[in-house]
Amino acid sequence: MKKIALFLIFILVLAGCDGNVKVRPIGDLGDEDDPDHEIEDSDNGNTGDTGNTGNTGDTGNTGDTGNTGNTGNTGDTGNTGDTGDTGNTGNTGDTGNTGNTGNTGDTGNTGDTGNTGDTGNTGNTGNTGNTGNTGDTGNTGDTGNTGDPGCVGNGRDEDGDGIDDNCDNCPSQYNPGQKNTSGDKLGDVCEAYWDYGLLKEIKFFDPFYNLQSSWNSTGGTWTYGSGKVSGSSTPYGQNYVYNFDVPNNTPYSVEATFYFSQGTINSSAAYTGVIFAQTGNSFYTCVFERKANRVSIWRTSGSGLSSVGNSNVTAPATDAQWHRLRVFYDGSAVKCTFADEAGGTGEVNISGTNVWSSMGGKTGLRVYNERTDFTSFVLYQ
Repeated sequence: MKKIALFLIFILVLAGCDGNVKVRPIGDLGDEDDPDHEIEDSDNGNTGDTGNTGNTGDTGNTGDTGNTGNTGNTGDTGNTGDTGDTGNTGNTGDTGNTGNTGNTGDTGNTGDTGNTGDTGNTGNTGNTGNTGNTGDTGNTGDTGNTGDPGCVGNGRDEDGDGIDDNCDNCPSQYNPGQKNTSGDKLGDVCEAYWDYGLLKEIKFFDPFYNLQSSWNSTGGTWTYGSGKVSGSSTPYGQNYVYNFDVPNNTPYSVEATFYFSQGTINSSAAYTGVIFAQTGNSFYTCVFERKANRVSIWRTSGSGLSSVGNSNVTAPATDAQWHRLRVFYDGSAVKCTFADEAGGTGEVNISGTNVWSSMGGKTGLRVYNERTDFTSFVLYQ
């Protein structure tokens, strides 16, 4: 009976510890009179149940682990040979208090992602410097250094600038660059120097080779050909007239280049020059007076010649050097200029009542008590 009572107590103890303990049937205990069985039971005093290990606290951000409960003291082993009183069941150690689950620390607020700085505005591309102004085209005329590419050359170069007369925009004056500021058909050196818009082209150029049919004389002696016209007249003046009428009151210019072929001047009145605005027996002439060393404009109106203007010439060339006279009519006034190989210059101007109200007609060459070799004649319009 004691054994049964003890066993029941043991069962109850176990039941207190674990509700899942299964109770062994009593019949399995064996004969209570079996001394061996009693001895076995008394040899193995029931060891007190090990205190239940405290439940591990829930992992926080892990809290402090609960202290493990103290292991219960093992009960004293029952005295052998006693009436089998089982030693007192050791008190089950107190279950260690489960440590409080540590509060999971608040997850630190992720810092706001810094605003990406605005991409710096790309600096404005620096303004490209102005392209330097292209210099004037190498002082070349519209047609380049070879003149008008569409021209047909005549194999002659009157001014010696390397450009055929037929292709030269100023064949009577040296201008290898063919500079043509106004972009017309006339090079700068042949323009009216004070107004590049006054004249546009060369109307007629004769270096005296093969255009004799374009001329008529009023008297004297005129020999045409081989690059010159030789004219002489004594004791009066005579004209060599180009067969073309310049329209009245339109701007034009007449030019002649010449050398003196008479070494001695027999008269104080000895002139060489050009005629312009000839109508019938009336005309204007601009001449170089070799003995007086001056440039003069004369006018005839049927009854005789009269001077309407003159100017002295500086540093005249010798007889063997070239001389050049040129007349400009701008529609109201007349200008006559002189230049020569030695650098001599002169100029005379007339206007107002000294100029006819209607200027135009024939143009050409004139000699008066002179013998002169003319090497070219030009009519500009």
